[in-house]
Amino acid sequence: MAFTPRTWVVGETVTAAQLNAEIRDQFNSRFLHARKTGDTGRTNATLADDPHLTVNIEANATYDLECFLIYRGASTGDFGAAFTVPAGTAGDWSLFGPDTALAASAVTGSVRYNSGILTGTRIAGASDSTTPVAAQGIGYVVAGSTAGPFTLKWAQVTTDATATTLLTNSWMRLIRTS
Repeated sequence: MAFTPRTWVVGETVTAAQLNAEIRDQFNSRFLHARKTGDTGRTNATLADDPHLTVNIEANATYDLECFLIYRGASTGDFGAAFTVPAGTAGDWSLFGPDTALAASAVTGSVRYNSGILTGTRIAGASDSTTPVAAQGIGYVVAGSTAGPFTLKWAQVTTDATATTLLTNSWMRLIRTS
């Protein structure tokens, strides 16, 4: 829904329904949010859509993108992510997370930063199958003339028998800017 401010008339009686539509509903329509409600594990390097982290974007709109991804997995598999987008959608994003050189069972290490187009894979390191780590993504999205689902897709970077698991409460948010 595009933001369409109302023109008020002098002497007009304002109702609660009008205020809700003008303020609350217009404000809420600018935010698209998805949160993982269950863990998802993967043991291959083929990117696949996440079953929870998807929102529907509008045609010809622009958005700021934020995501916070909590995961665990063996340091061999690591974590790779990109987005499935509607036709004609463009934009860039960056992923900040543990470096792929993170040692097994480590909770400290170097930070890896990589950026590029929305559909390009960004990678971050994993520590082990029991130690959760997190990566944060930021970017922008410019939707073309096609509306539709905008979905995080992810996999291991290198196929490993120990699953890389994207954990419950990871989230993704798009904020409409125009």
